[in-house]
Amino acid sequence: SPPTSPRTRAIPRTLADFLLLRDRLLAARRGVMVPRLPPLFIAGRLEAGHGYVEARRKGLERFLKRVVAHARLGHSKEVWLFLGGVVEEGGDDATTWEDWREGAGREPGAGRARWLQHEVWKCGRWMNRALASVLGSNESARSDSEERVEQLRMYITHVGENLRRLLGAVQHVGERKLQLDLALRGVSNSLTLLGGRGEQDGFNALLQNGSRVFHLETQETTDSVKSHGKLVETLEDLVERSDGALEIIAQRIDAQFLYEHAAEDFRRTRHAVEAKIGEANGEPAGQAQPPHPQGAPSATPNAAAVAMANASVTQLTKLADAGLRDEFVAASRRLNASKASYENVARTVNSELRRFKRDLSDQLSDALAAVAASLAARHTAQGSAWGALAAVCERASEARRAAA
Repeated sequence: SPPTSPRTRAIPRTLADFLLLRDRLLAARRGVMVPRLPPLFIAGRLEAGHGYVEARRKGLERFLKRVVAHARLGHSKEVWLFLGGVVEEGGDDATTWEDWREGAGREPGAGRARWLQHEVWKCGRWMNRALASVLGSNESARSDSEERVEQLRMYITHVGENLRRLLGAVQHVGERKLQLDLALRGVSNSLTLLGGRGEQDGFNALLQNGSRVFHLETQETTDSVKSHGKLVETLEDLVERSDGALEIIAQRIDAQFLYEHAAEDFRRTRHAVEAKIGEANGEPAGQAQPPHPQGAPSATPNAAAVAMANASVTQLTKLADAGLRDEFVAASRRLNASKASYENVARTVNSELRRFKRDLSDQLSDALAAVAASLAARHTAQGSAWGALAAVCERASEARRAAA
């Protein structure tokens, strides 16, 4: 709201609140490119020097504006609470940002053992693939899905590297422009001093005119300054978003690994159930088969595992002991949850990358068009001034030849 609006109010937020907000967004919005915070602490002080506090304030303001303007993040519960809103949880209970902040350090760590187990599984998976690659086995080959994700990651990396290179070049041009302006200003001042001595004849008038032309070279129009600043800001934003794109691709890969790990756990538990059913029915080991659900897909192991997990748990585990039954139920739930999470993350990542590609084209085109228009207008004015100076010089030469 505008500052004069009665709906405007100040919400006190500390740096810890901003850190907590980004952590909450990353945890709750997997697959979404969450804007980055500005350089903080030692890194921020090394970069900004004595202006660190003001640079941090502007960076946090920029971060919050980007979050609010984001299509997925701007209407999220986390941002609503951060901005002072209240979320009704049912009944008389309500959640505020202060409730989240007070409970941030007391969250349970029940999932740490499962996380450690998953990390060990990932390490074993990479080691098995590396060993298979050394032995020349086909098991080391990536799946089609992994190949597509790897190609996408390499493309985003290539885009980010070229954006950084372009940003560095534009910034270098700005620095060289300052040096050139100093040199041109020196030429202009020297011509002014040289033409200010002695009689005000045609030669001195020519020097004064030349001084004005060189001085014109040092003057940046308002449009030129704005267009250059917009180009730098656009490139900085796109570079940051290219880093964010790599982060969400890594989140997609991790979600896929969780899905594969859950499917492998479910298959292992299912085999244990089969063995128990076989023992109870007096069948030889390896021949017992639990009842399969109708219409279960068999082409993809993961799809078949999910279909099995959705089958009647009671029917599959009626002959198993209680511990194995509980383990099978837990594995089934993990498989369904990881599948749903992977599909959601994959959809979100695809949507975010499409939006990044569209913004890359639109924003960079607009910024370059603004720079081109301002440079064209400036060079037109400079060309006219140089043409006028050339005409003055030509007339002076003709006058000298006529006098001779």
